[in-house]
Amino acid sequence: MRHSGFELLRIIAMLLISAMHVASMGKSIEFGSFNYYAVGFISSIGNIGVSCFVLISGFFGVKSKADKIIHLVYLTTLYQVIGYLATYTVPGVHGGLGGFLQAVFIVPLYNNWFISCYIILMLISPYIETFVTALTKKDFEKFLLVLFICFSVLPTAFNSANYTILTAGGKCLTYFIFLYLIGRYLKIHVIQFISRKKLVLVFLCSTVIINLLNITAAKLLNRPVNLYAMDCSPFVLLSSLAVFYLFKSFTFHSTIINWISSSILAVYLLDGSRLFWDNRFFEIDNYASNSSFIFILILEVAFLFVVSILIDKVRNALFSGVEEKGIDFLLGKIRNLISGIYFKRAQ
Repeated sequence: MRHSGFELLRIIAMLLISAMHVASMGKSIEFGSFNYYAVGFISSIGNIGVSCFVLISGFFGVKSKADKIIHLVYLTTLYQVIGYLATYTVPGVHGGLGGFLQAVFIVPLYNNWFISCYIILMLISPYIETFVTALTKKDFEKFLLVLFICFSVLPTAFNSANYTILTAGGKCLTYFIFLYLIGRYLKIHVIQFISRKKLVLVFLCSTVIINLLNITAAKLLNRPVNLYAMDCSPFVLLSSLAVFYLFKSFTFHSTIINWISSSILAVYLLDGSRLFWDNRFFEIDNYASNSSFIFILILEVAFLFVVSILIDKVRNALFSGVEEKGIDFLLGKIRNLISGIYFKRAQ
């Protein structure tokens, strides 16, 4: 049975991620304006989205199953192609044969960092599990402390989140695995109950600190600064852990929440189509200097969320049987190929 507390967290996390992506289309937002600070606030809570997803994956563990990997590659490719076709006529969007090929080969080209990291994680998860189960609680904690200093503290403290071996401020495989390991630790070594009031307080304090640091740095440097809201920021990590434990404490069951959450990946994979909808209907950049900016942003995020969920439900209702047969057929061919190779080697 699905844990509806975590499923609700997945939904909220995806809405936060979507809000950041939609806000990023406000290219004309003036530095130092109200909307500039509003977008900064959205980033300060939005970047916990990915961290929460990976923490949940680590808590429950990722299974290295061939059919799951193939299905994920298929869905990613399908929705990327749909996004490409939707945005083909949008001004300024890269199209043509090159754009189509990038959509078709999005997974092997590593053009979707989250999906690429997740697939690699699925492939190496059995070895990670062997490693973490062999560690004592104390050694596991020491290991996480080392990773925390190297992957979170140092890149943030030395203002180098985008220019280290981590790359992209935490949107990379190394930080992805670090978060997954934290999730595994929280599952293997159960932490005592933490009151919800304390968790909310930690989240609020972390959010305030993130915004204060970004605003202070921006004023000192006289340019936009978002360093302390990056995925690898210690404050974002602290916020993510607080929110993770808060929703972990919700043990209710909701059929509706679980139904929506089962298609939550589609919202992320269809993110590229927001350019089409924005160009046709919302044009959020036109409100960059307007008090209606936040309202339009909320409206667009809600619209994209509902449309993406509905598209995935229709796809699942119409084609899930065909997709399963196709994946089984492909797996059979792969197994036969591997068996044939081993047979030839044995001769």
